[in-house]
Amino acid sequence: MIKLAACLCFKNSAAYLAEWLAYHHALGVEHFFLYDNGSTDDYLRVIEPFAKRGLITLTRWPGKAQQEFIYQNCLIQARDRVEWVAFLDDDEFLNPIIDPDIPTALKRFEAHAGVAVSWFLFGSSGHERRPQGLVIENFTGRATAPDKHVKCVVRPDRVKGPLYIGHVFVCEPGFTVVDEHGRTVSECPHGFASGDILRVNHYATKSIEEVRERRSQPRADNGQISEHSLAMWIQWAREWNETKDETILRFVPAVRRELGEAPVLF
Repeated sequence: MIKLAACLCFKNSAAYLAEWLAYHHALGVEHFFLYDNGSTDDYLRVIEPFAKRGLITLTRWPGKAQQEFIYQNCLIQARDRVEWVAFLDDDEFLNPIIDPDIPTALKRFEAHAGVAVSWFLFGSSGHERRPQGLVIENFTGRATAPDKHVKCVVRPDRVKGPLYIGHVFVCEPGFTVVDEHGRTVSECPHGFASGDILRVNHYATKSIEEVRERRSQPRADNGQISEHSLAMWIQWAREWNETKDETILRFVPAVRRELGEAPVLF
């Protein structure tokens, strides 16, 4: 039985996959269910070192607005094989604040169907162009308050399926998804937001150059360009830098060890 897996739907994310995989494997993710939603970049070269270690199940799944269907498929693949599955995007890093790794943090929630983790929104940290190096090192400025949107880590045998692109899950009878303080989460945005035990560091913009590129592409969940204007995204990239947050930096040495010879494309 795999203790912890992660599910990722991605498209043309080769430049970011190596760090995302290395980070989460270093923090206790044992297996990755990767769904390629029609990539045309060189992502296979990036994931090859991880695939050779048996860490990846890769499924090619093209089409628009496929993310909820992908998440449902992942639950089917994981059921009876995996205890926990984290549903994340390639700009989201699950950050245990007081524990050495993610599985240790999840022990608090073993009686539940899952835990919903608040977004912490990170901005550009003053970068106009994409800097070389790790995302988690380069972008340490964030909005002060946690966001009321959540992403979930669930037990696949205790949930029926995703709602609202994986921000919420329908649970089997007798089970609920809770936040880190044990409050039931049945909708998103959630009524409370906190990050005392677990956070999702959401690098939603990165540099101004990157936000221009990313937010001009269709979203995986609905196949549409972002409902927010590019000007608004750029404004957020400049605003979400109120608080310096370096809590994730303690994991940098482990991430670099994991990367080893894995290609990082800039």
